[in-house]
Amino acid sequence: MTKLSDQLEGEARTLIVNDIKKMNELADSSDKNSSEEASVELMLIAFSRMSDEVNALIEARTHEMEVARDEARDASDQKTKFFANMSHELRTPLNAILGYGEMLYEDCEDLGYDDLLPDLKKITSAGSHLLSLINNILDLSKIEAGKMELFVTGFEIENMIETIKDVSAPLALKNNNEFKINLDDAIGSMSQDETKLRQCLTNFLSNAFKFTKDGTVTLDVEVESKGDLEFINFSVTDTGAGMSPEGVAKVFEEYTQAERSTSANYGGTGLGLPISKRFAEMMGGRR
Repeated sequence: MTKLSDQLEGEARTLIVNDIKKMNELADSSDKNSSEEASVELMLIAFSRMSDEVNALIEARTHEMEVARDEARDASDQKTKFFANMSHELRTPLNAILGYGEMLYEDCEDLGYDDLLPDLKKITSAGSHLLSLINNILDLSKIEAGKMELFVTGFEIENMIETIKDVSAPLALKNNNEFKINLDDAIGSMSQDETKLRQCLTNFLSNAFKFTKDGTVTLDVEVESKGDLEFINFSVTDTGAGMSPEGVAKVFEEYTQAERSTSANYGGTGLGLPISKRFAEMMGGRR
């Protein structure tokens, strides 16, 4: 399709150049009146021809764009189907491994086989991490395909924060960090997709705990009033080393780590924060 529009563009240029040459020849002729009349007529023909060529070129370019759009849409749909099938094929046996691992851990704990507990814990931890990565990839593919939906319900914010606190507490202990939560006294309930909001906050907190050692990670939840509307501001801060300006610029890029050494030293796929950003935008959030 590109060849067609390129051919039309080349033909249009050739015709325009020829018309200009003819007008110049007429302008140089001895019969001034006849040459002016002929020039006007030739200009009208030239402009009409230019209009036809431009319209044909626009139609060709538009068709190319439509074909490219359809191809991209088909590719995106195929990618989404692939990720959905892949995640199902991987999650089914992985859930079985996790289930049996947890059962073995409980049985060994009851029977006093304490020497086996650390290895069993590693199995379940590694499985849970892998399951989280699979879910992140599937979430991102759904977002890109425009198939991720919000399930808005009413819930108590304080209850959600308590759940996040329980999940995040072990992460804080891992690097000997203090976890602080500052909750506005006016906090009540809100209507939003609680699961996605909780995932956003958990991703940010997990990231903060990972890159902070012997420090403090703080979650602030405040009410902001604007006229008749009330907004809930969630913010996560930490006392970690921070990032370079270059790292900050690409921290929300998919499959990208803010610093080159991050993946080697800390692990991760670079999906947690980009997904959190996408979820926040879907829910009408802002930075």
